Amino acid sequence: MNTKIEEIEKVRQTAYGSITEQLKSISATEAQLRLETGNLVKALRTPHIRGAWGELHLRRTVELAGMTEHCDFEQQESTTTDERRFRPDLIVKLPGNRQIIVDAKAPLMAISKALKAPDEATRALKLREHGQQVRKHIQSLNSKATGAV
Repeated sequence: MNTKIEEIEKVRQTAYGSITEQLKSISATEAQLRLETGNLVKALRTPHIRGAWGELHLRRTVELAGMTEHCDFEQQESTTTDERRFRPDLIVKLPGNRQIIVDAKAPLMAISKALKAPDEATRALKLREHGQQVRKHIQSLNSKATGAV
């Protein structure tokens, strides 16, 4: 009986050792995931990286809608006028030689702060601020009108 108990104890120790190693591996993976998630958050706060991410998702969205580049839309096509050069994120081609100009960038700082707000009053204030920023961004885009639309 002692021999059998010793065999069972050895199997148990091996199993517990294996579980301990797996828990250490999970802990290391979780720490790495936390670090990488932090890096992603920092990167998405950087305007040019956030813009590239938005452009990628814009392209995927129009492709999922069944649109084909160069037939249904143009991406990052430059337009030059006498005074300025424009490069919208996307130009959707419509029948009748019409176009929809798409800008994937939008102000996000206030909405981000609203989502993290500790109370409803702060959240409402930040949402109003976000609305004002979006309105200002739309007015800025409107001032770039080239007559191509």
